[in-house]
Amino acid sequence: MAAALDDVFARLRAHSKLERDTALAELQTILLASDSLTKKDVAREIECLLKDDSKWESRHGGVGASLVLFDQLKNDELRSYASKFVQLLRSKTIEFVGKAEEENRVRILAGQVFGRLCARLGKEMYAQSRDDILSIIRQNMEREDQAEPESQAQAQAPIQPSNPSAQDESSIEGPKKIFHDTVGWKNLEAGMTCLHHSVENLGLLFDEFVDFDFLDLLFSCLVHTNRFVRETGFRLLSSLVSTPRPVPATDNDLPAACQSQGGQRCRQHVALYQQELCDALARGLADNWSQVRFAASVAAREFLLAFNEGEERQRHFARLLPRICLNRYYVAEGVRIYSQETWKLVTCEQGRILIENYIASFIDFYTSQTRADNHAVREAACACIAELGAKISHSPMEDHVRRLLPCLLTCFRDDSWPVRDAACVACGNFVKCFPSNCR
Repeated sequence: MAAALDDVFARLRAHSKLERDTALAELQTILLASDSLTKKDVAREIECLLKDDSKWESRHGGVGASLVLFDQLKNDELRSYASKFVQLLRSKTIEFVGKAEEENRVRILAGQVFGRLCARLGKEMYAQSRDDILSIIRQNMEREDQAEPESQAQAQAPIQPSNPSAQDESSIEGPKKIFHDTVGWKNLEAGMTCLHHSVENLGLLFDEFVDFDFLDLLFSCLVHTNRFVRETGFRLLSSLVSTPRPVPATDNDLPAACQSQGGQRCRQHVALYQQELCDALARGLADNWSQVRFAASVAAREFLLAFNEGEERQRHFARLLPRICLNRYYVAEGVRIYSQETWKLVTCEQGRILIENYIASFIDFYTSQTRADNHAVREAACACIAELGAKISHSPMEDHVRRLLPCLLTCFRDDSWPVRDAACVACGNFVKCFPSNCR
């Protein structure tokens, strides 16, 4: 047994991730048949790995091994000899999450382990580290730009005009904006991930920690310049607004699922700050990055289904339904399929009626998206407008035809051929359904 453990912990320091993962699997097998003495020895070895400053692979292996050991400890062991190990693990995970020089893989895994601690030991574990986690997020909302290598700067910079005076502010700020939107944001992203795991694992127990300051910090992350931070923020928001409910297995179960949603109560912070949450979700559903848009789509479904079917839910339809409807045609498959399912769940087979009831909101959003910078968004907007002409009754549409046609004609001359194709289909639908309005 001792020789096997020595071999496992030697491979947990390996440079190869595959070798470390294999060692973790073997450690789990050993712990399944071990006694308390063996677990104590394992805890001491893990402590050495967590304190190893020579190479990040050792700390990564130590964090992974701590998760394996923690899952094997019984409740009475956690309250006795393992309590010291648990406190060490709590402090080291928070240290790794907040350490800017730490390897990103160590920071992200440490956040996951802290979430598991919260799931097993309850809200007291989060309460002990709450100020540290929120402080990591607040202190890293902005970053100081480090000098980039000349070759990297040239690769990211757009082609400049021959006349320097022709350069405008957007062309100068372009590379910097792209850099900020795409590069990892170090321990801000790790802090958000740690907080997300805490919220997800504590569930309803986390509600007592949600106040105005917490939500204000979250809203700041949802509009952050970096897409990874926004994506993590919307995943956190999804866990924060979700309410337990039955999920339909097939489309045939949709009517029953809609009926079963009645009588539930949304969480208190959702009811108090629903308008602010709705506005944040509306921005996320129209984000230029597909990953952020998908995370916001998940959060939007949780948000709408948290309310009873009726006035409580419908007060947010004008803001959110047009965006969900457009995303049913979005080019990213994950966003498209998820939005189609959300549309069925939220509208409960009353989609056409709801569009007619909120037709002005749909028209406003669709026309604005025909002017979007992203060609995939313009294509989806044209497809949605074509759908209006083909599926919605004439009376609510007649007053808006003359407003939609100029947008379609503009898209008809778009540089992207899929946009032109979608605009062509939409124009055909409107000429066929509203011939007098199209003259």
